[in-house]
Amino acid sequence: MTLTWATRVCFGRMTRRNERENELHLAANPLRRFGSLTTRVFLESTCSIFIIVLRTTSARLFVGIGRGEVLPHKDTRHLLLKTWLQPLIDDYTWLQHGCKSFDPKIVDEGIGRTILTLPLEDQHIIMLGWLSSFLKAGDNCPNLQKVFEVWWRRTFVRPHNEQSNSQSLD
Repeated sequence: MTLTWATRVCFGRMTRRNERENELHLAANPLRRFGSLTTRVFLESTCSIFIIVLRTTSARLFVGIGRGEVLPHKDTRHLLLKTWLQPLIDDYTWLQHGCKSFDPKIVDEGIGRTILTLPLEDQHIIMLGWLSSFLKAGDNCPNLQKVFEVWWRRTFVRPHNEQSNSQSLD
């Protein structure tokens, strides 16, 4: 329902018939278009309600992707994170205290699961960006510490263990 609403708001109203027939197609194109919205949106928007809608929509998309309810291509997932994660981090404290519908634990989990669906190279860039924000803001940004640990093990510990095991077999 949220994806349909976001699609209608951002990209125009569709008929119910087209909506049903093209449901899979709708899940990809609006996400790609939403992910490619960049500074133009920020420069043109002076209305705080518009910013609230953008942040909560991006948070809901991360939750949907993290739960497997929305299955965009990896390029689209990376584009969404690249475009919308930092603005979400920047307004995180405000969203926690100013939006009743914002559940930080669910959003944190959705962001984390979305990040972990990407290739390790993309995870590396995103996790280092989050770490920088976390070191500056502390609890005023998403809690991705568990995701960071998973990423760290996948990147550094697992290859080291596999290399050690292969050398001991030789």
